[in-house]
Amino acid sequence: MSHPAEGLFGESVDYSTAHISGKAKNGNIFNWEGETIQHQWDDKYIIKTRTDEEGVVEKTIYIGDFDFKGNTLYTSSTLKHKATFYLFPEITTGDTYLGVGIYEPG
Repeated sequence: MSHPAEGLFGESVDYSTAHISGKAKNGNIFNWEGETIQHQWDDKYIIKTRTDEEGVVEKTIYIGDFDFKGNTLYTSSTLKHKATFYLFPEITTGDTYLGVGIYEPG
């Protein structure tokens, strides 16, 4: 798991050890088992970015009021919104989105 699950707002979590590698320092980019991973956080957002071996980028953005002291996220934090986006390398700007993850080449 590359970040704590949604339940992370019920207890304090040391985000620097949120990833099994222990390398998830704020803004640090590192490689883990073929993936490139980055975690960024502030008092208003948490951003998780993953790029897998095939070049697929997954970005999850959490927006809320986050109570960080160093790398530790405290229970007083609240999650307001979460969104996950994917970028597939084979999709170009001219492609037409047909729905349900299907694109027609442009």
